[in-house]
Parts: sequence; C-alpha cells; structure tokens
Amino acid sequence: MGIFDMFRLYVDEVGTASLTHLDQDKHRYLSLTGVAIDIRHAADALEPNMNWIKASVLNHDPDSPIIFHRTDIMGFGGPFECLRDEAIKSRFDRSILRLFISTEFRIITAIIDKKAMITNTHWDNKEPYHYLMDILVEKYTQLLERNHVIGI
Repeated sequence: MGIFDMFRLYVDEVGTASLTHLDQDKHRYLSLTGVAIDIRHAADALEPNMNWIKASVLNHDPDSPIIFHRTDIMGFGGPFECLRDEAIKSRFDRSILRLFISTEFRIITAIIDKKAMITNTHWDNKEPYHYLMDILVEKYTQLLERNHVIGI
C-alpha cells in the first residue's frame, strides 16, 4: 500500500442499543463490525463481482437494487427467494465464497455485554452504540496509521 491509498469503512450492527430485556441473550449483546477496504479495490474488483452475482445468479433487476442483507439471504426473502432452489443456492454459495477469498479487506468487530455494562458503576458511557463506535473508529484509525493510508 502506498501513501495515496484510501480506505473506506463499511459498518453494520448486530443487535440494538436498547437497554431493555437484557435477561434475554437476543437483547443482551450488541456488536458493530466494520469492513475496511481500499476504495480502488472496491470499485475495480468487489463491485463488479457483486454485480455479476446479482445479474448471473439472482436475476437482478436494475430498477430494484439488491442489497446483500444476511437476514434476507438466510431467510430466502425478497430477491433471495430463488435460493430455495438447491442448484441456484449452490451457485450463489460458491460465488460468494470466491468473492470473499478474492477480496482484500480487514474486519474490525467490537461487542458489548449490555447487561454487564449497566451493572458496572465505573462505566461512564452508558450508550452502548456510541461506546462501540468509539472503539471501531479508534481501531480503524490505528489500521490506517499502521498501513500509511488515509480513510474516509
């Protein structure tokens, strides 16, 4: 990587920042995951390969953009309903795996046990989403500095 390389961080969460129902595991934890990728690599390799999967495997309609959302993929929702067909699902799985293997990226994940957070009196930041975002941005900044690149 050279000094003029530029990275972008894509972020998504699992869970919610809500501090209710923390006795249930599905409400107890929150995680933020960032995928850091060189924007040139995203434009030159990732996006064309994702578009190929959309067009060749999922019969993508350009007027109705497909978003690769895990819940939809796993639940065969929306444009992923075609994955109920084992042959199409197998082709999709192979294509996605090939995409992951060929794509250069870094993953940063931060997770919090919200139940433990609210019981600790020394914890100043009681907003779990903001706390995790602070960690993600700090780790992203360290990644950029280590690799002598800039980020957006």
